[in-house]
Amino acid sequence: MPILKVESGPFSGRAYEFDRTVVVGRDDQADLPLGHQTVSRQHAMLRWASRQCYIVDLDSANGTFVNGRRIAKPTALADGDLVVLGTIRVRFGTGEAPREPSGDRTTIAWTDRGVSAAETRAFPAYGSSILAPAPPSEPASVEALARQLSFQEEFARMSCRRFDEPALLEFLVKGCFALLPAARRVSILLANDDATRMLPAATRSREGPVPEIRLSRTLIQHVVDQREAMLVDSEDSDAQSILCVPIVFDDRTLGVIHADAGSTAERFCETDLAMLVRAAGPVGLALAYTRLHAQEVEQEVLAHDMAIATKVQQQFLPQRMPSLDGYTFDVDFDPAAGVGGDFYDVLQLAPDVWCLGVGDVCGKGVSAALFAAKVGSDLRYQAIGETEPAAILQRVNRVICAGGQEDMFVTAVLATLHVSEGRLLVSSAGHPWPIVRRATGQTAGIAGTSDAPLGVSPDTVFHQREYVLSPGEIAVFFTDGLTEALDASGELFGEERLENAISASDGTPRHVVEVVRSCLDGFVGQAPQSDDRTLLCLRYDGGRKKPATPPAPAEPDSR
Repeated sequence: MPILKVESGPFSGRAYEFDRTVVVGRDDQADLPLGHQTVSRQHAMLRWASRQCYIVDLDSANGTFVNGRRIAKPTALADGDLVVLGTIRVRFGTGEAPREPSGDRTTIAWTDRGVSAAETRAFPAYGSSILAPAPPSEPASVEALARQLSFQEEFARMSCRRFDEPALLEFLVKGCFALLPAARRVSILLANDDATRMLPAATRSREGPVPEIRLSRTLIQHVVDQREAMLVDSEDSDAQSILCVPIVFDDRTLGVIHADAGSTAERFCETDLAMLVRAAGPVGLALAYTRLHAQEVEQEVLAHDMAIATKVQQQFLPQRMPSLDGYTFDVDFDPAAGVGGDFYDVLQLAPDVWCLGVGDVCGKGVSAALFAAKVGSDLRYQAIGETEPAAILQRVNRVICAGGQEDMFVTAVLATLHVSEGRLLVSSAGHPWPIVRRATGQTAGIAGTSDAPLGVSPDTVFHQREYVLSPGEIAVFFTDGLTEALDASGELFGEERLENAISASDGTPRHVVEVVRSCLDGFVGQAPQSDDRTLLCLRYDGGRKKPATPPAPAEPDSR
């Protein structure tokens, strides 16, 4: 792991270890603070990738020097290099011995044996979706869901901290064995540079390395071309029970995951297929980001990395707002640095129930964006089977606390919308409550108990508040990047100005977004944006008829 040892200044003698992109600067807002006036607030960035560290000067006032020479572009650091930031000397070092590339020496014995429709079940792959729907005929068991959740947690934790393709593939193979008890052999095949062939990248059996595997060229080609995950269930000696799932990102198939049971005594089922499809979604994202990360390191690191991270972050956000009779949505998502720790989501929980909300991860930049993506995925997974926001937050909170991220916490406000009634149930985890704009233009807050942020304590109990929307009302969800925006003199924009801007709109979500942004821009002027900003608006127009239903039983106790 790389180490930066401070040799002068107020923090002389201190050593910082890091295994991700970090910013070195003057004060405590930096990832690695140096506490000296000759160091700029954000002086330099250190990037650790593929066992190589690069340093980039961030337009600092007094410059960054490596071994006595001022740098003007990304510069590779070697063990023992002296770095001077302003007048502070730091020594770069690493205790990590160089590793030989592991590779995968497994050879493929291709067969042209096809598979008949009678012995296969196809399942569309959903690319980056964490929530590929499970086949309806086989509901997942509690044990299967636990394995799925464990895999996602471990994978998210590893992929947020390491951009190393061999390590990612090694984890994926081991994770597949834990995810699929029937699996006896797992192979990862990746497309070559021009996507004309699939090459073995990682293959293992439960006993260890595998020198040769037999694969059906017809099956692999079908999975790649059609982007369909396949379950093959045959008595043939070459294909007893097989899962084959594409690894997809954007419009590209990056590879496939191939698992076989290895004996007629153990078979895969449709639940196994669904779980492997869900696992392959984040793998595609992580693999694509890892490759882009490695390609861009030696170029204009900061600008290119922000563009890549922005694209990856967008994959975890809703691609469009839902179209619901009687409702209108709009959103404004504005990270401070291209990517950030804000997130929002709108998803369907039941035929008449939708979930919406916003959240804010502590910190900003790439590390906050990656953690926000993880939390967003956790939220979607934990929302399955629930229709009350307090219960969803409870689930997500326990998952985050179990992940051991002691330096990360999340504020969020979550609501479930009962569409036919215009009824909102709202719960807050240390986050500002929504503001309602009434049809008259007046504003009011949905006030309630604001419980502790997510990730603070697994024992936090979350409360919720009910609010029934009237026709013409808009519920506005926001992050504190709006209310805590600063002008040049350091004055806060504040909630009062936010409410005034909402009130001044014409009552449509689009105009609320436009007026708030205009008022905010006019207030902050040329002051730099210091935090991410998210605004999510929901308008109830009324007029939606309730579906015909038999008389309802007694209402359950509300929480």
